Amino acid sequence: MLLDSRMVQVTGQGKLEITHVQVPCEVKGGIVADVILAGICGTDIHLLDDPHPIPGVADPYPLGMGHEMVVRVRSIDPGSVDTYGTPISEGDRIVFDPTSWACGRCYACRVLLSPNNCLHPAPSVPFPEFGAAFADHVTIPPGSLVYRVPDGMPDEIAVLTEPMAGASRAFQRGARPGNPDRGEGFGVGSSVVIQGAGALGALLTVIAKQAGAGHITVIGEPVERRAVCAKLGADLTLGLEGSSAERVKAVADASLLGLGADVVFEASGAPDALGEAIELARIEGTIVEFGAYTDRGQAHVPASAICRKDLAIFGSLGYGPGQFGLALRLLERWRDQVAFGALITHTFPLDSISEAFDVARSGEAIKATIVP
Repeated sequence: MLLDSRMVQVTGQGKLEITHVQVPCEVKGGIVADVILAGICGTDIHLLDDPHPIPGVADPYPLGMGHEMVVRVRSIDPGSVDTYGTPISEGDRIVFDPTSWACGRCYACRVLLSPNNCLHPAPSVPFPEFGAAFADHVTIPPGSLVYRVPDGMPDEIAVLTEPMAGASRAFQRGARPGNPDRGEGFGVGSSVVIQGAGALGALLTVIAKQAGAGHITVIGEPVERRAVCAKLGADLTLGLEGSSAERVKAVADASLLGLGADVVFEASGAPDALGEAIELARIEGTIVEFGAYTDRGQAHVPASAICRKDLAIFGSLGYGPGQFGLALRLLERWRDQVAFGALITHTFPLDSISEAFDVARSGEAIKATIVP
């Protein structure tokens, strides 16, 4: 037997279509599940809007859409367990790591243990094979990293697992010391700047606050997003209406000896944000570039300031095998302390996918979600 499932695909630049696919009722060794709730990521918007959404792939269409989701198991092999050994059965809610497309055999996968940096991925193949997050049903291939959602955790929190995985990994990049003797990077009491007030910026705010940051500044638009970040722990929020120099001064004024931030997380993806991050950071400070997942153009970077300030700059791409489970544990641990529900600002039915993307693209939403 087969299930009829709606599935959202990008069929060309700026073209969204709802198609119908026949999903198998069972996948040996894998899982067939019903999508409960799915989130729109900034990467989804770029996959839709960018003329070359996947570097090196001339014609990536059609693209299955969506990778942030919480689903309910419809079919699974008897006796199955999740990645932690917790039993899973039909009717259970789960989240799963969508980076299972990594080859598992290359240097990055086997030696570096970094499937997010796989040398031989298959980005032209939609994951999962039948459907993605913006669909009625999905199939989860055998061998995927799957995690049972704790009882009592709201769907609106569980759906944040994937972005929390990326945010927590970016935060860990910032915690790596540039010089072990001086403890550079994030530590308890550190001053932090987060560029970008969207979902990733908000989650970085939560992590920094819970990790003991001394002062957190969030820079972004619109004012409603900044208000949510303030609710989640930001001590200072700055908009983009002023000049870069004014923002740099405001951050310096709030820092020790007026030197600037200990750690800056660039989570906006704006081309000029990295250049500003270099000015925001203190001498021997740390910068993590986390927002530039897609090519949005070149930006002027003051290279001399990198040397003059003796900066440590890290990139952060996705997350490794252990990050997804960590993200779910953090959401569970903090869910009674943190107003995670404030991040879900808009919810749409699947048939209104175009409207949902319009709202997400406008910046009006922090996290827009889809209910199939």
